[in-house]
Amino acid sequence: MRRYLFAEAFAIMGLAEYAIALGKSQGAASGDASYLDAARKALATYDRYLGTLPSKVDPGLRPMRGHSDTMLMINVFQVLREADPANAAVYTARIQQRIDELFRYFVKSDRKVLLETVAEDGSMTEGCEGRCLNPGHAIETSWFLMVEARRNGDSALMSKALEILEWSIERGWDQEYGGLYSFLDLDGRQPAQIEWDMKYFWPHNEAAIATLMAYSVTGDRRWERWFETLHEYSFAHFPDRVHGEWFGYLHRDGSVANTVKGNHYKVCFHIPRFMLTVIGLLDSLV
Repeated sequence: MRRYLFAEAFAIMGLAEYAIALGKSQGAASGDASYLDAARKALATYDRYLGTLPSKVDPGLRPMRGHSDTMLMINVFQVLREADPANAAVYTARIQQRIDELFRYFVKSDRKVLLETVAEDGSMTEGCEGRCLNPGHAIETSWFLMVEARRNGDSALMSKALEILEWSIERGWDQEYGGLYSFLDLDGRQPAQIEWDMKYFWPHNEAAIATLMAYSVTGDRRWERWFETLHEYSFAHFPDRVHGEWFGYLHRDGSVANTVKGNHYKVCFHIPRFMLTVIGLLDSLV
């Protein structure tokens, strides 16, 4: 049974990015019309079903809201805005709506944390779900915010984005073995997820982008050192030196846990975006 709209969100991004690439190849100021139209249709599908799909749990018993859709759609609308500049104001308004949601519900400055799941009103829920931290998601969100802050010259938002990055990477980094934990508990208890101490590929992709972007914005060498640390860890552990591509999942000590290159979550998305974005950031620093 369908419960999410993530496939539609990623389809929007893929179609919009392809529209941008074709538009540039044709010397156009906006994305290719046919693929841009397909991206808009995918967005219409997303909008039509948003809020209508059944929840995993009884919403009357445990009404909650998750961070994933809020953070993802910030980036979706950023890509659409680049592909469709004629409607930039519409996408910017939708980005701001999601940023407002993020800080209204999920960011808890007093605890120095961005929570993954909260109650409908943004308060912390009881139990392990309410204490769940996902360092990768929080770090990914931080660079989406940095992109928006830099575009708008919004120093207040930039400061908030850098705070989220600092909280999340300091808490999420494994001081003994290196790498980012997959999940943590806000109170330092045993996380509910049995894979909590595994090292997933994608948080390292997103953290490399975020730390290099932070360095490009601030010039603070601390972020340059973090980028170098993440780069060294990632390329020492994830690439398959024999068959190519990256392994997706490591045990806590950095040994490979699963050799499958594609499954429900290990797909061709985070790694290419990481490569392209980092190359662009490095080029801008030269």
